[in-house]
Amino acid sequence: MASAAIVDSSSRPYDIIVFGCTGNAGRGVTINLLKLAHLLEKSKEDRVLRIGLAGRSRDRVEQLLESVCRELEIVNPCSSLGSSKVDIRTSDSGGASSGKGLTVAIEIADSTDEISMRRMTQSTHVLIACAGPFGRYGEAVVKACVTTGTHYCDITGEVPWVNSMIRKYNAEAIQKGVTLCPFSGYDCLPAELGMYLVGKGLRDQGKDMTTLELAFTSFKSGAPHGTLNTALDALQPSELKKNFAAMRADNTENGGRFIPKEWIATAKGALSPVNFLKPRWSSNLKCFTGLNFMCPINVHVLCRSAAELKLHTGTNKNNKPFTIADRLVLNFLPPSVLNLYGLGGILLYTASLVLGGIAMGLALIPPVRKIMQHLLNTCYSCPGDKTGKMYVDAHGTSTNANNETTTASVHLDIPGDIGVYATGLFAVSVAIAMLDATTDTVSIASNDSMQTGFHSPVAALSTHKSSNSSATGVDMILERMKQLDSTVGDVKIVN
Repeated sequence: MASAAIVDSSSRPYDIIVFGCTGNAGRGVTINLLKLAHLLEKSKEDRVLRIGLAGRSRDRVEQLLESVCRELEIVNPCSSLGSSKVDIRTSDSGGASSGKGLTVAIEIADSTDEISMRRMTQSTHVLIACAGPFGRYGEAVVKACVTTGTHYCDITGEVPWVNSMIRKYNAEAIQKGVTLCPFSGYDCLPAELGMYLVGKGLRDQGKDMTTLELAFTSFKSGAPHGTLNTALDALQPSELKKNFAAMRADNTENGGRFIPKEWIATAKGALSPVNFLKPRWSSNLKCFTGLNFMCPINVHVLCRSAAELKLHTGTNKNNKPFTIADRLVLNFLPPSVLNLYGLGGILLYTASLVLGGIAMGLALIPPVRKIMQHLLNTCYSCPGDKTGKMYVDAHGTSTNANNETTTASVHLDIPGDIGVYATGLFAVSVAIAMLDATTDTVSIASNDSMQTGFHSPVAALSTHKSSNSSATGVDMILERMKQLDSTVGDVKIVN
């Protein structure tokens, strides 16, 4: 395994740059990054992050920064957040100062200007890409990061696009020691963390996972502007054809199919119409669950990640990769006999998704799609809701040849709506973990750093072992999430 490259901080004025910070999700990333930077400075780490905000328009970035300052109760460009001074500096280049206090600088970069993209990426250790749809704007950022040796994470859920980037840039990224972590937002970090935690819990007991059930619950959620544009882009007939071909492509040189062949049956089972649409009883949560609308994305990423994490060792009852159920729990009423333990709500929810899918099918008609895109771009915005909540319950079972079953369960409690604030929390936690992993020269020298090339975040960071503690890169993600008010329960094992 190639170790991630050490980035020389003396030649890079920023630790982290957020590109595309003015969008809905980009704002959520910026808020969480500035919040965590303040917490790190106030903590025993006594650490100052050098932060850059990048976009095409200086005016829009400045407006974004002003809005974030107001939300974080930064009254003036140099004012107080809590009891510490916060220096928000706006300059064309030169980066943030290394003095005490939180300092932010503005970079101007445009995905259509290759020189500006290289200038931006070569000035930072880690870049968080938020400008979507990634099928339109993402490749320029990936190319610039690989070219300049900059580590990268993003908030995309566009599996076919990521697959095409793997085929184009993975070999060069590995050669240069660059790590790229797509799927670092709501798509698909919480699902991957849940799978990893229960899978590892069972593996530590000498067990091989047989089934995985994920159940998501969210309050006050909405879809960011870029997410809906991505959905409309994907419904263009030319895109549908290209994406289908890309997902079936088998490029052995650059890592094979997106889903390894031994995991294709798991993906097909999870996405089959019967398993996908019908209500399912959760013995763990004691209620009925419905299909998770993110299931087609999560399942692809989980199958690829599980293979990398080696969560299947071939010792379970069926000697096959475990099955995956990616489900949703409605939060309108607590499950009880009166509401048939959530069955009525799940049936209504499923029917509404089916009708919504039929309506979205109209977007296959070019004039209708153009009208939808116009309305979306002129009339819609999703600023997010910091008072929202999301919960993830992961439940894994291991059944051996004697039908003896062991279970592992974990619960995650994340603040903020899923599309903006929670997505920002996830991406920032991954970016800081990547930054820490690639400045740990001892672990890199001993080949204990994160993987290079394209990987989902948990798979990439699972190989990192801190030289200062027993923490892995995944532990580092979880620690940053907790600093941002997330709760990650202990894995509960029942034999």
